[in-house]
Formats: sequence, C-alpha cells, structure tokens
Amino acid sequence: MRPALSAEAIVCPDRVADLLSLQNEVLEAVAVGLPLHQTLDLLCRRVEALAGDVRCSVLLLDGTHLRHGAAPSLPAAYTAAIDGVEIGPCVGSCGTAAFRGEAVEVTDIANDPLWAAYKGLALPHGLRACWSTPIRARAGSILGTFALYFGQPRGAGEFHRAAVHASTQLAAIAIERARMDEAEHQRIEQLADSNARIELLNRTLERRVEERTRDLDRRNLELARAFNELQRAQGELLEARRIASLGRMVAGIAHELNTPLGNALVMATTLQSRCEQFTLQAAGPLRRSDISSFTTDMMDATRLLVQAIESAASRVGSFKAVAAE
Repeated sequence: MRPALSAEAIVCPDRVADLLSLQNEVLEAVAVGLPLHQTLDLLCRRVEALAGDVRCSVLLLDGTHLRHGAAPSLPAAYTAAIDGVEIGPCVGSCGTAAFRGEAVEVTDIANDPLWAAYKGLALPHGLRACWSTPIRARAGSILGTFALYFGQPRGAGEFHRAAVHASTQLAAIAIERARMDEAEHQRIEQLADSNARIELLNRTLERRVEERTRDLDRRNLELARAFNELQRAQGELLEARRIASLGRMVAGIAHELNTPLGNALVMATTLQSRCEQFTLQAAGPLRRSDISSFTTDMMDATRLLVQAIESAASRVGSFKAVAAE
C-alpha cells in the first residue's frame, strides 16, 4: 500500500497529526473490508470535519461518465443531477478535471466558463467555488475525482491542498481495493458457476451412462433370447430335416425291397400251388414224367425265390452301409 501522506504534500506541520489520523481511519476501513461507498463517505466526512468550511464529493469514472461515489454534505438533488454526467472540456470542475487529467480550481462558479452549463445546478444550493482533482490508480489511469465545494467564491488554502493530496491517494487505495475485491468476487462466482455446470454435466453424463447401460443390458438380454430362439429353431429344423430324410430313406428302402420281395412272394405262392397240385396227383397213379415235371418246376421256382431273397438281402446290406457312413 503506498503512503497517502508525504513531507512535500503537507505544508501545515500543526495539522500533520490530523491528516495522519485521517489516513489511519480510512486505511483501517479499507483493511476491514468496509464497502466502498461507506469508506468514501468516511473520507469526505473526516475532511469536512478537519477543514470546517468545505463540502466534499467523490465521483467515480465509469467509461466516459462520472457516477456518484460519496457526497455526505451536498444536497441530494444536486448529487442526483450530476450523477452520470459525461466528462468533457467544459463540464464544471469534476467533468473537466477527469477529461484533462489534472486538477481544476474554479474560484467563482457563477462567472467561470467551465460552469456555464452547470452553474444553474450549483448556485441554488449555495455552491460558489469548486476545486476538483483527479483520483489516479497506481498505473496512472483515472479512477474518479475528489472535489471541495466552498460556500463563497474563493481558492483553496494550504491545508485544503494537503488534505486533497492525501484524500486522492486514500480514495485511490479504497477504489482499487474495492475493484480488486469485486474482481475476486466475480472470479469466485464464475468458478462456482463453472463448478455447478461441471457438476450438472457430470450428473447428466452419469445419468446417460446409466440409461445407456440399462439399454445395453436390455438389448443383450433380447439378443440372448433371440439367439436361444434361433438355436431352438435350428434344432427343430435339423430334426425336421432328419425326419424328412429318414422318411425319404424308408420310402426308398421300401421301393427297393418291393420288387425282390414281390418276386419272392410270387415264387413262394407258385411253389405252394405246385405242391398242392402235385399232392392231388399223388393221390392216384403217378407217372415218371409227372415226378420229373414237378421236380423241374420246384427247382426253377426255388432258384427264382433264392435270387429274389438274395437281391433283397443285398439291398438291405447297401442301406446298412450308407447308414453307417
């Protein structure tokens, strides 16, 4: 923190203690975190109490406009009228000081051209003279103005100048500290907002992951059911194909065996019929030719019967070999 008072600034040695007390009070207010407007109000009241014949004002520069900072003894109508005034080359004492970047001392508001457009605001309230000094940041930029208003046309005295020198530095410390605190507060709010959004995103992501996991589990279950159903259908299809193949095989076997077994049945029937016929012949006298004919018929029928049975047996053997393969 830079010193608010210096030996060069103080030209009234008997008032040094008063200004040091002013400095200590304002710096203590800044240290404990008193709101800016209260700190500036304290500064103005203490200077007014020490000087006794002035009314103080602090205006804060906002872009190109001056905003009310503190003015505990100025009429509310006047402070409201100048609140937000745009700085310029002929804007009273404060607007001109902020525009020029240097102190502006007007000893007679009624007749000074800098106040031509604003004296109608000041004079009805008994404001006759005004000395305004820019409040500068450590980097040199203008933060606002500190002004002394007098009730009669006059200039500032030595103590006024010492008080203004100290007050502008104290006001700068308070303003910069308040802006730093505000920037830190905004940074904390931004961090809190970022954390809240991150937490919201995390909760949203977790919810989506849970939903996707449930969806995947449901799909996997459906897939498992579909796979089991497919396997069952494939098993049923294979069984149907096996049964159909077996049916075709049985039909083929029946077809293949039908011919030799039919021939065998014909031969067996023929043998039976020939034996019955021969039995009837044997009841009477038999000739050699009858026996020979019977024997020949038996041999032929038996040979054909054996061929038919062998053919059927061969085909059954073929079917067994195919089934084994």
